[in-house]
Amino acid sequence: MNNNASRIKYLDGLRGFAAIIVMLCHIITAFYPHLYSVYPPALDDQTSLVKIIDSTPMRIFYQGNFALMLFFVISGYVITWNYFNRRDENYITSSAFRRYFRLTIPALFACVIAYLILKFDLFFNIEAASLTNSSLIPSWLMVPYRFDADFIEMIKFALYGQYFNFHSETSYIIILWAGHALLLGPFLIYSFLAIFGQLSKRWILYVILVILFYNSLLLAFILGMIICDLDVNNVLQKINKIIIVLILFASIYFGSFTSTDFEFYKPLYSDFINSHFQLDLLYFYNTIGAALLIFAISRTPFLMNALATKIPLYLGKISFPIFLLHSVIICSLSCYLFTVFVDYCSYFMSFFFVSVITIILTIIVSHIFYNYIEVNGIKLSKSLYNFISR
Repeated sequence: MNNNASRIKYLDGLRGFAAIIVMLCHIITAFYPHLYSVYPPALDDQTSLVKIIDSTPMRIFYQGNFALMLFFVISGYVITWNYFNRRDENYITSSAFRRYFRLTIPALFACVIAYLILKFDLFFNIEAASLTNSSLIPSWLMVPYRFDADFIEMIKFALYGQYFNFHSETSYIIILWAGHALLLGPFLIYSFLAIFGQLSKRWILYVILVILFYNSLLLAFILGMIICDLDVNNVLQKINKIIIVLILFASIYFGSFTSTDFEFYKPLYSDFINSHFQLDLLYFYNTIGAALLIFAISRTPFLMNALATKIPLYLGKISFPIFLLHSVIICSLSCYLFTVFVDYCSYFMSFFFVSVITIILTIIVSHIFYNYIEVNGIKLSKSLYNFISR
């Protein structure tokens, strides 16, 4: 069993790129929605180049659902890795206790930022949506911040609503629609490892878990746990390079799958599956793609080393602030700038300038947020656990 913690550093880098993909997804659906069509009629107004990008695996670079599944698979993998490699008998108890605070403290501060912006009427997403055809092509930009700021409701959303009572129409951070999975997924892994982690025949239980949660976002956490268990026990490590390349291509194919009925993805639509399983194909195939990608990368030293370099690791460090804050920045400053730019330059150049500004600003704000909010939130969660455990 490999105890070297640096063995999984590449996952931090991969998490950083996943955060950027989620942000790009929301930038594109906000300001260039024809590049992220939801229904085939949207293709009628697309140029040939946009059609090619939108309807092929090239869309992997802004496939937000796939990036979210990457987050979840990585989370399941890292929890399992720490369980098998740390010599801390309290790891499960400590991590499970701190999970809620680890998520909620940064989310609460992000909600406060959104509340203040809403209070001073500084969201411009509705105005921008009228210029981007978001009202014609389904887009998240039309949904958030159409309600009055309410401090008590904001607190309730941050402490409870994001996990168990999410409504996009009254959400302060719209990306937290997946908050229940962020909280419950790790608890599922903690519980399984605490009860069955040392069983030699736990592989049978893995199969049962997959069957039980095949149509749930929690499947991603389970697959991450399974892949990690394979890795720490050196199972399926020596695989032919050609097969690894094929797995990488398969991960991109499944990961770029969209619910739109594109010709390229026809093989993934099955009458048998539609008849016998109530599957959300989008999240199921994107989850499979995310799991295959991590499986392949963990057996490709070149990719692991590339993801463990300075820039990917830095993005991984601030990935959660990026995840929390980018939609707030897009709906406020980015949308305002877009409404200004379109009066002075072409639509595409407005989209380009706003995209660059949004990415740079989000990284800067996330850096500050990480150092002053997230780090202290982690310390506070540890202090609370130490106090109670005494």
